[in-house]
Amino acid sequence: MRLPWLLSTLKRTGSVPASRLAAEERLAPQSLTRLIAELEQAGWIRRERNEADRREILISPTPKGGDVLANDMHARTAWLEEALAAALDDGERDALGKAAHAMLKLAAHDATSPAPDAGEERGGS
Repeated sequence: MRLPWLLSTLKRTGSVPASRLAAEERLAPQSLTRLIAELEQAGWIRRERNEADRREILISPTPKGGDVLANDMHARTAWLEEALAAALDDGERDALGKAAHAMLKLAAHDATSPAPDAGEERGGS
């Protein structure tokens, strides 16, 4: 079973209702129900009643699920480090690091005006 991406979302969000998890992952509720059942059977997540609203079931990772996620991230990091070392020289790796930093800054930027519509005419033409 290869579903650490769902565990990663749960690590980021904490305990959440299935409806929010489905929205976070852009999944149909039916698809998420099947995935939750698989993860629960593997012991990676648990379902618990929300103490504040007993009608709601919260999904959260188990310690075993946390270990699975940590191992998966370690393996992915090791693979990426090896691939970068094999494919790029020092200058290229440095340039890639700078570009990644710039992309993170751009992603964190709080734009004050919305992006123009794709069909909107640009000035000067």
